[in-house]
Amino acid sequence: MPKLDDVAQGRALWRALLTEEALAGEARDEQTRDFPNDLLERFCGLFGPALIANALPGALNPSLVTQARLLAKLAANRQTEALNMVLDHGHDVIPMKGFATSRLYHRDSESRITGDLDLLVRADDVGGIVATLLNEGYAVAADLPMPPWGFVSEASYLPMTSADGLVDIDLHIHPDCYPLSLGLTTEDVFGASRTIDIASGPIKVPSPEHMLLIALSNAAKEKLGPQSVKSLLDCGRILASEPALDWAEFEEMTARAYLKGPSCVVFAAIRYLRMENDLGPMGNPILTANFSAAMRDLENGFADGFAFNRKLTREIFLTAEPTVTLRRAKDRLIGLFSKGTGIPPGAEVSKDR
Repeated sequence: MPKLDDVAQGRALWRALLTEEALAGEARDEQTRDFPNDLLERFCGLFGPALIANALPGALNPSLVTQARLLAKLAANRQTEALNMVLDHGHDVIPMKGFATSRLYHRDSESRITGDLDLLVRADDVGGIVATLLNEGYAVAADLPMPPWGFVSEASYLPMTSADGLVDIDLHIHPDCYPLSLGLTTEDVFGASRTIDIASGPIKVPSPEHMLLIALSNAAKEKLGPQSVKSLLDCGRILASEPALDWAEFEEMTARAYLKGPSCVVFAAIRYLRMENDLGPMGNPILTANFSAAMRDLENGFADGFAFNRKLTREIFLTAEPTVTLRRAKDRLIGLFSKGTGIPPGAEVSKDR
C-alpha cells in the first residue's frame, strides 16, 4: 500500500498540473514535504519530465528536463511538418487529441507530449491518405504488441510511422471507438470544426464541446488507467479554459453515446484531483469504493501497476455503461477466434518496422 504522504503529494501534483499553478518553495514543502524520487519517476513516466518540471520547479535534474524539452520540441516540429505534408497533398483532415489540445489549452504546449499524431478523416478518404503516406516513406507499425483478441477498434487503425521513426500518424474514421460515434460522428466534428492559427499556418480543430467529449471518451475508454492521464488532464484544462461550453449539447451527446455515467465519474475525478472536494459519485457503495481506488492509483502514479483484473473491474463498475461493457466483451471474444489486424486499407504492402 502506498504511504499516506505519497497520496497527498500525488494529489497536490495533480492539482498543479490541472491548474497550471506550480508548487514551489515553501508552498510545496508545507503541503507535501519532499517528493520521493520514485513518485516523481512514476509521474514523469506518465506525463513526461517537462510537464512535471512546470508543476514542481527545481524538483528534477535540469539536464533531464532540458533533454525532455528538446525531444518534445523535435517531436512537435516533425508532427507539424507531417500534418502540413498531408494538407499540402489536398487531404481534408482534423488533428485531434494531444496535437490540438496542447496548442489551445496548455500554456507550455511543447511540454504536453502528444505521442501519435491523431487525424480524423472521412472513411472514403483513407485510401488516398494512405497512398500519400506510403509515397512519403511511411509504413504500418505492424509489429506493435497486441492483446490476445487482436486489434478490435472500429474507429482507427495501426499507426503509420515515418521513415525516420519520429512520427506516428494514427488515422481515425470515427472520433473514438464505440460508443462515442453513437453521439458524435465524424461529420459532426467536421461540420462544427473551427480554424486556428499555429506557427506553420491555419489548421482545423474540433469545437470545444467536441474536444472535451473526445478527451472524456478516451479517459473512460482507458479506465482511468495509466493511458488515460493525458486525456484526463486535457479534460481538466478544457473545463478551466472554456467557460461558455454548450452544456445542453454536451449532455445530449453523452446520452446518445452511453457516456452519461462515465462523464460524471471523469468530472468527479477532476474535481477531486483539483482538491475541490473529497467526494466521488454517491449513492452506490460499489461505485464509490471503485472511485476511491481509482483516485489512489492516480495519486500514487500507479505504484502497483494496472493489472488486467483491475482494468476489468474498473470498466464494469466505473467507466462504462453495462451495454458498452457487454459489447466490448463480445468484441474481445470474437477477436480470440478472428483477430483483426488493424492495417489501414491500401497499406498491406508496406513493411513492418
